[in-house]
Amino acid sequence: MPSKLMLISSISDSVSQTNLIEIFPWDDNFNTGLAKVDEQHRRLVQLLNVLASHVAFRSDIPQWNEIFDELSDYAVYHLQTEETIWHEFFVDDISEVKHRNSHASFIEEVERLKAGQASKPKSQVVEDALDFLVRWLASHILESDRYMAYTVLAMKEGMTLNEAKLHAQEQMGGATQTLVDIILSVYSTLSANTLRLMRELAEHRQAKIALIRESERNRALLLLASDGIHILDQDGNIVEASDSFCAMLGYPRDDIIGMNVADWDAGFSKAELFQLFKKICASPDRFEFETRHRCKDGNLIEVEVSAILVQIDKTPLVYASSRDITKRKQTELALHESQNRFYDIALASADWIWEVDAQSRYTYASDSVFSLLGYHPEELRDKTPFDFMPPDEARVAETFGKIVATKSSFQNLENIVLGKNGSEHVILTNGTPILDTEGNLLGYRGVDRDITEQRQAEKALNESRNLLKAIIDTVPVRIFWKDRDLRFLGCNPVFAREAGITDPQDLIGKSDYEMSWAANADLYRADDRKIIDTGIARLAYEEPQTTPDGRIINLRTSKVPLRNPDNEIIGVLGVYDDISELKKAEVELNLTAQRLNEAQHLAHIGNWELDLLANRLTWSDEVFRIFEIDKERFEPSYEAFLESIHPDDREAVNTAYKRSLETRQAYAITHRLLFADRRIKYVYEQCETKFSETGKPLRSIGTIQDITVRKCAEDALRESELHFRTLANGVNALIWTAGTDKLCNYVNDPWLEFTGRTLFEELG
Repeated sequence: MPSKLMLISSISDSVSQTNLIEIFPWDDNFNTGLAKVDEQHRRLVQLLNVLASHVAFRSDIPQWNEIFDELSDYAVYHLQTEETIWHEFFVDDISEVKHRNSHASFIEEVERLKAGQASKPKSQVVEDALDFLVRWLASHILESDRYMAYTVLAMKEGMTLNEAKLHAQEQMGGATQTLVDIILSVYSTLSANTLRLMRELAEHRQAKIALIRESERNRALLLLASDGIHILDQDGNIVEASDSFCAMLGYPRDDIIGMNVADWDAGFSKAELFQLFKKICASPDRFEFETRHRCKDGNLIEVEVSAILVQIDKTPLVYASSRDITKRKQTELALHESQNRFYDIALASADWIWEVDAQSRYTYASDSVFSLLGYHPEELRDKTPFDFMPPDEARVAETFGKIVATKSSFQNLENIVLGKNGSEHVILTNGTPILDTEGNLLGYRGVDRDITEQRQAEKALNESRNLLKAIIDTVPVRIFWKDRDLRFLGCNPVFAREAGITDPQDLIGKSDYEMSWAANADLYRADDRKIIDTGIARLAYEEPQTTPDGRIINLRTSKVPLRNPDNEIIGVLGVYDDISELKKAEVELNLTAQRLNEAQHLAHIGNWELDLLANRLTWSDEVFRIFEIDKERFEPSYEAFLESIHPDDREAVNTAYKRSLETRQAYAITHRLLFADRRIKYVYEQCETKFSETGKPLRSIGTIQDITVRKCAEDALRESELHFRTLANGVNALIWTAGTDKLCNYVNDPWLEFTGRTLFEELG
């Protein structure tokens, strides 16, 4: 804390020993035995005494602030030093916690005292702080710090913490505690008496200073006042006059002493002047009036006179002051003419012209405020602009407060104002300060313009631009635009990334020859030039492009002429998409379709779809093969499908399909196909229909499988089984068969005759 120590030294030197008040005399009883702590205690006490001395003997309020602030800062620094020492020996001990809490309370109280500067005189704040600091510091050193120090010293001699604390309590008890109580009582009384003495000294000093200043002010007022000061007896004769009054009338001082008021006043007749002077001499009130003075050279000047009867050395005299207001009168005339012009302009202007006083209250508003906000000018008087703003416009009051603080003009301050009907208006405000001749702020005058429609149009335009930019920036297609020289004017981020450029701005001014696709530049530029020259767009055509990593990709491109508001072609706008993956997907899709077709052919399974809204039936290649129909010469339809079904099965198939539409259930059915050569095929058909939310059938999808081979095999198997049963029942033997589960699954008739049981009983 070197800066704090240097400050203490410099402040101490500035207070002489004869003017030093010891509100806290240092005594060896305050020593704790810890050198570093005791040294800082003595410096705190020294700062307290210096601050007290400054309060008592000096009037330098800024230095009080400096000393008070440094005292507070040094106290915090000292408390931090103590806490570092205590923490080394009292880790997590209740004594350390209590001591630290007392420090926190001290800092909190100091901050509260400093905060009181806003509502109390500075001298009162400092006195309250001195009183608190003396009492707290004496009590803290004698009780808390000495106890902690005794404990630390005992621990340094080898005691444990608990032993050291008991030892410290013994040292702090008995006669020592009695001495502490006596010292605290003495210092409390000393502090109170010292503060009272300080206040008395300060009051005496202020009274003496005020008397000296009053005497100097009166002398300066008479001799140096800019107004013409003159003192007259009750007959109107001058007994004393200021230099400025002599200069105002052009008379030497010796000539003007003894002159009568009638010698220079030209604004009243002698009779009127006599009556006025009589009233002044008979009344304790001050009289102010305007008149004219006649100078020695005969010129007349306009003056404003203030006169009052006073007692000087028990003699009644008239104290008068004349102020030359000739220029003011000329200014007032010019101002009157200027005001007339101003009001004429205000009446003719669509903008709202206003004036406010130093408290921002309206003192004038032009009639235009009615057309803008619906208020009559008189409705604004004594209200501030902020009374007509929504709550969220508090920022404007803050901004205006900063402007007022600097007495600055301001332009284009945008704010929201509520009309009388609650409508919001965007207002653009310009203002300039109104200052008096001494530079004091009297108020502001300015003009408000309603730019609501302009802002709404700008907002709509910005929203449109932002939307367009968002679309351009986020759309997955690549977008670029060039000038007539075929140099890039801009692009979207996707285009920039594919061009190997981080920022789209870096593309501006470049040509295709400078890009990774330079090999294709002539092709691109030929298209661009043709579009610019002809004004005809070229849409959705394919072209190659070389990527920054050397790959060749396929693009689907569209280009149109870029036009300005006058419909002149100023360049070309291009949009393209990388369709390389689409091309690849088309190949893969064709391959997949080919494989599906082959798989269906091997499995003898085809698929079909019936669009019920368009009444369009679609067959896969395998369906055509199953039905043995040439797909190039046949247009599938539901009716043609029914015609291909065996006449005996046709009704069943149609019924199954119709019922599925009614029940919204899928169906499966086996039926036959009848060919022209009378051949028959067996097919297994499945179908499911998709419906809208309202229950309307949209499309039916299904599969059809050729099961002729399987069907013939099943028929042959049934015929073979029937033949076996006939032979088994015709032999004179008992025959039975069983499955792998060792359960009987067949017995012949001789077996049943032998057992006398039924077939159900045997197989059950």
